[in-house]
Amino acid sequence: MVHHIRHLLALGAVVGGAAMSSPRLAPASLAPNCGREIANLGALAGVPMILLGELHGLEAVPEFAITLACRLAASGKPVVLALEIPRQEQARIDAFLASKGGPPNEQALLEGAFWRREFQDGRSSRARLALLDVARLLRAEGVPLRVVAVDDASVPGPARDQAMASGLLAARKPGETALLLVGDLHARTRPGAPWNPNIVWAGVQLRAKEPKLVSLVNRYGSGKAWICLGSAPSDCGIKDTRGRGTAPDFRIERFAATDSIGFDGVFETGPATASGPARERR
Repeated sequence: MVHHIRHLLALGAVVGGAAMSSPRLAPASLAPNCGREIANLGALAGVPMILLGELHGLEAVPEFAITLACRLAASGKPVVLALEIPRQEQARIDAFLASKGGPPNEQALLEGAFWRREFQDGRSSRARLALLDVARLLRAEGVPLRVVAVDDASVPGPARDQAMASGLLAARKPGETALLLVGDLHARTRPGAPWNPNIVWAGVQLRAKEPKLVSLVNRYGSGKAWICLGSAPSDCGIKDTRGRGTAPDFRIERFAATDSIGFDGVFETGPATASGPARERR
């Protein structure tokens, strides 16, 4: 059984193997304890859709995503957090979110094909499992947060961006702030890449439907990440990574204008720390 990271959010967690206690809501405001502060969070005020472009396999990025979702929902406005997980896993995710957590329920979630893939690209990490665990706790406290899986395991690679964009648009309910955590290529809002000038990323398709969205790319300090350097399972592991981030903690920066590949700013997450697969290889 995987020993996943339970210290990702300071929601009453006890480091060292004790169970994470439930976050407490302040009776007056019903505001949850969302853990770490996010500097310059006001830069996202009123934004209806936020894309977070990540490097898979980092510990802090899923923490940032659930922290941001919590803080956006703290005002009472509902949030839908969309993940780059196949929609075929949605029933298992829903069951886990409705559960009391703990090893048996985690194990049931991890029986899904997504978590059992031989090629572990960083999306099915311990940090991603911890994100879902924190979402479970927040929902139990009445925080207006939904989690949806928007990838599609049944479509070929080039069609995944269309599937993810369509999945988020179909899942989003009126009045919800949408937050999408995907690989940084998928979050681009301008088409094309050096190896394929015709590719249309999920971010391009989402901006066509939601012009006021904000797409942020991750910046992190140098450290380690779970990275795949090839297409074989053995090519994946904990590797050194050079970062360009300068902030020691969570921070948002908006650009004066959208950059050449379609990002509107950055979200910084501090030094890079690797997060390996939630389900151990058998």
